[in-house]
Amino acid sequence: MDDVSDYRGLPDWREDSIDKVGITDDFMLSTVLQQDPTICVDLLQYMLPSVRIHHIQFKTLDNDPLHAPPSVQQSISPTYDKHGVRMDVFYDDGKRSFAVEMQNGNNPNLPRRSRFIRSAIDVNDLSKGMDYIKLKPCYVIFICTFDPFRQGRYLYRFESRCAQDVS
Repeated sequence: MDDVSDYRGLPDWREDSIDKVGITDDFMLSTVLQQDPTICVDLLQYMLPSVRIHHIQFKTLDNDPLHAPPSVQQSISPTYDKHGVRMDVFYDDGKRSFAVEMQNGNNPNLPRRSRFIRSAIDVNDLSKGMDYIKLKPCYVIFICTFDPFRQGRYLYRFESRCAQDVS
């Protein structure tokens, strides 16, 4: 059984196949962001220039501090019969939460998916009896290989605010 392609029907992987995988691949994005916290900080700082990020202290969703890479493919599943959420990469620096998602397919439901991810993070972050003031700022970031709103922009930023307050 020297031929790898005969083993359980798996394809014959060659060492150079990793060279053909780009950053838009979920595995590659997760691997790169896991390797070096400075890459994480630089990426977040580039996408959120008004948010000062000095360092990342990685934590899991259950708030246990880690001296390890960010959570990859982090899942929140409230119950077996409810829709859960899985984030490509999740960071929590103790003050804020960041969910990063790579989007290769043009799904028209991105705004609702963003809302759902943020809600899941908030529900997970707030323990029973805690006041809502304890909710941390949460950033849901989609890195898209397409223009999701077809307006010719490379960056779209949304925030909750009062429509009557123009300041």
